[in-house]
Amino acid sequence: MLQSLFIKNFALIDSVTINFTNGFTVITGETGSGKSILLDGLGLILGKRADVSQLKNKEEKAVLEAAFLLDEKVFKPLFETNDLEFESNTIIRRELSPNGKSRLFVNDSPCLLANVVAISGALIDIHQQSEKIDFNLPEDKVKLLDIFAKSSAIYNQYLSAFNNWEELTKKLTIAKNSKGKQVQDLDYKTFLLKELSDLNLSTNEDLEALEEELVIFENHEVVIQGFSKVQALLYNDEINALQLLETALNELHKTERYSSKITDILQTFSSAVVEVKELESDLESFIDSYEANPERHTFLLERVNCINTLCQKHKVATIPELVAIRDELQQYVNSFNSSDDQIAVLEQKCKETESNVLEIGTVLQKMRVSACATFEKQIESELSALGMPKAKFKIVFTPCNTPQYFGLEEPDFTISTNPGMPNASIEKVVSGGEKSRIMLSLKSILSTAKQVLILDEIDSGVSGAVASKMGELMLKMATKRQVISVSHLPQVAAKANNHLKVAKKQFDTYTEVHVSTLNWEDRIKEIAELLGADTAEKSALMHAEQLMN
Repeated sequence: MLQSLFIKNFALIDSVTINFTNGFTVITGETGSGKSILLDGLGLILGKRADVSQLKNKEEKAVLEAAFLLDEKVFKPLFETNDLEFESNTIIRRELSPNGKSRLFVNDSPCLLANVVAISGALIDIHQQSEKIDFNLPEDKVKLLDIFAKSSAIYNQYLSAFNNWEELTKKLTIAKNSKGKQVQDLDYKTFLLKELSDLNLSTNEDLEALEEELVIFENHEVVIQGFSKVQALLYNDEINALQLLETALNELHKTERYSSKITDILQTFSSAVVEVKELESDLESFIDSYEANPERHTFLLERVNCINTLCQKHKVATIPELVAIRDELQQYVNSFNSSDDQIAVLEQKCKETESNVLEIGTVLQKMRVSACATFEKQIESELSALGMPKAKFKIVFTPCNTPQYFGLEEPDFTISTNPGMPNASIEKVVSGGEKSRIMLSLKSILSTAKQVLILDEIDSGVSGAVASKMGELMLKMATKRQVISVSHLPQVAAKANNHLKVAKKQFDTYTEVHVSTLNWEDRIKEIAELLGADTAEKSALMHAEQLMN
């Protein structure tokens, strides 16, 4: 049970300590008095998101503490699972600093947010005004049904399998769509690949060298004539350059003994003569290599033209770049061929995972269906006690064409509130007050595992005898768990074992929220005020006391 709540420097609260007792506690106060702040503070302690704007004094930290008395059999294993030391009297504290940093403590030991959420999830159920179950949403309905059927663990297994199947299905769809796009491009890219592959290009091939060789072939006659004339001048004429150089060399030899400088000149001259002699074989080799060769000329002309055409087509300048494009095209074509294998593998995986989803989903659906009859009877029983004796509640399942995230069949919570009228979806036929009674009935049935149940104006939209019956149900629920209800209804407040009042006091420059525990006389006055009566009148106080009795 929740023993106490301490809140400091939070929202409109400077500092307040609230002590709770077992049984049914009601919290009342005028609209805007700060009742919701207490629940916001408790929510923060139990793991809800913190916001620095919630600080009253922006220069000081907020401190919020909740003290609980816990059942060792229920909570010790949970504490151990979350690496926390168990104490029957457990204090959960949260601190929010002006810099936005937030810290959590369990029994003065720092802990992770996830640990507190795990503990609070098993300990307390808070129904706030903002919490609205949408009976049109499958996820809201299966959550309620799985709590009653005790099938939440199976549903988690189903959801995990479903998510896996859905992810594989998306991958399969992407693979098939990708293949469809590839088919459109395949013919063209295969054509491009053939163009490049037919050339047998190599990264070692040099386009500039090929173009230079082609230029020589295209100017063969001029080049050969020039080289022949050079040969004649150097070697073949009756008086040629080599003969003259050799004669000059002999003359130098005659003067060598007169100076070492002449020796140096002679060595240089001798090297020149040797190089001219060696040049003769180079000239002959060049002329021989470029003899008239129409086939080579034609080959070079076609190859250079093809390569230049492809370079322009692919917007590159070198043969290695064309080779890289060819390799990319080859990979594309290969990937298209391998995509069939990839699709086949994905199809098999999808089939296997879908089978797993169907298997778990079938077990889940059986658990839900088997729980429905009892669930329906209990809802009808609770509604009857709340002034709806003729209500007929029925859960109807509609099979889905394919597995869905909520299961294999979609549940619809239907109700008939008047005799002779057919059942229809809750959201379509019930009034606000009827929906409040349905919500309270659900909380009564589904929150039995929680030690603490907090209800924030769950009784909105009702009044009179129905409000009294809702108060009676809350009192009955409090025999099995601690129930704390925020209410504006005197009929509900009158049924409580304990009564807290929240009041807001406004001063010139600041506002404070105070919480007080009411004694018997104060409760009578508060209930009279809730009735809208003048507390100075004895009849009003007598009416309030009658409600409490």
